[in-house]
Amino acid sequence: MRIAFAALMLSLAAASGTVSAQDDKKALEPVQGTWIVVGVVDNGEEAPKIGLEAGNFKWTIKDDQATFVQLNVARYYSFVLDPTKSPPSIDMTITKMEYEGKEIPKAAGKVFRGIYEVKDDVLRICVREDSQDSERPSEFTSPKGSKIVVFTLERARP
Repeated sequence: MRIAFAALMLSLAAASGTVSAQDDKKALEPVQGTWIVVGVVDNGEEAPKIGLEAGNFKWTIKDDQATFVQLNVARYYSFVLDPTKSPPSIDMTITKMEYEGKEIPKAAGKVFRGIYEVKDDVLRICVREDSQDSERPSEFTSPKGSKIVVFTLERARP
């Protein structure tokens, strides 16, 4: 009876789209490494290229953890990818935030729901600010007033 129950649970998990640990690692592989931010559109406004050209905006991704450094601000995230969705989804949760090395209280726990895409050495991430209880973006656009941010990143060269 236990074997039949275990087999039933495994088949239900497979049918529900549950992703295995091996599949998780496979999904994470394309985003691993260091990425330089080359474009940002925030709430319909493009960030000035002059600020981005210096390479001061960088994402470092290892396993399911990401660090986003923007001049003297560092944001640390845990994230979950779901490449089976169309478009693939990303949920990012701030685990810690620092300004000039000092932790910013109450930043941890903020969730950003979004979508992502990796093509060659370009990663795009599109998230809605304060999206914990709102709909995730469905395309890589940031209309004015939308509270959507689109990041375009290029893989850093060693």
